[in-house]
Amino acid sequence: MPIKGIYERTSQPAEVASSIAFPMVPEKMVVYKVNRNISENELIQIANNLGISDDLSKSSPGFIYIGQDIYQISSYKGTIVYRNRTSLPGYSPDYIDTHLPSDVDARKIADEFLDQHNLRPEGAVFSSTNHDIGHFVSGDNQVKVKNSESINVWYKHWVGEYMILTDKLHVVVDVHGEVRTMFREWPAYEPYKEFAIIGPEEAFGYLKEAGVFIPSGMKTPEKATVTNISLVYIDHTMTDDLDYLIPVYYFQGEVQGNGTSATFYQCIPATPEFAAEIT
Repeated sequence: MPIKGIYERTSQPAEVASSIAFPMVPEKMVVYKVNRNISENELIQIANNLGISDDLSKSSPGFIYIGQDIYQISSYKGTIVYRNRTSLPGYSPDYIDTHLPSDVDARKIADEFLDQHNLRPEGAVFSSTNHDIGHFVSGDNQVKVKNSESINVWYKHWVGEYMILTDKLHVVVDVHGEVRTMFREWPAYEPYKEFAIIGPEEAFGYLKEAGVFIPSGMKTPEKATVTNISLVYIDHTMTDDLDYLIPVYYFQGEVQGNGTSATFYQCIPATPEFAAEIT
């Protein structure tokens, strides 16, 4: 099975090793059929739930949206995006620090927003929070001064005990606890067929053949060490949507070269029948 995996840019270190034990996995897994279609009526219903009353508009093929003013809901290829485009002034660091919700409160705000507007998809599980911070440069000394900050509340999707790596849901909460954005990439799935899967040892062998994806663009990788292996689902690669939700082995680790190191990650198909889907 000569494959490159989910990503296009790969490098071939001289040595690929594993520092962990291979996980226990089932002999078979279900492959699911993907439905990314969001109808105009569905988007209109979502807009109504959000209190957005405007005509539905279309622009590029497949892109539909409702809302010409401050609030907008849009859909494209199975994604749904809510935007609150209220203009915000630049705040002082002290004002931000005293008015930005805590991470715990931001999660509560995001949960309430999703639940009150019927936007929480089935299977959504809270994952984590992180902050986006904006700055401006002040004075002759070019000092960076914080003038904005928001909290991203992230959710993950699981099918049984297996995470769908490519599904995304996050809600952006800003100063005063206002929801600014919601991004949801969460297609519908229905069971297609059960397939036998290869074991992690065999997948590791294919990883050695395929090479590893190195985001930092290390030019001369020498050794890659796998530090985590998980069995997950994906429904698209970086460049292509897939017709099926398929199981893959998700390898993560560290690669060394020329005295530096970088993180790598790579997906190897667990079902040989669908290897061509991501190569």
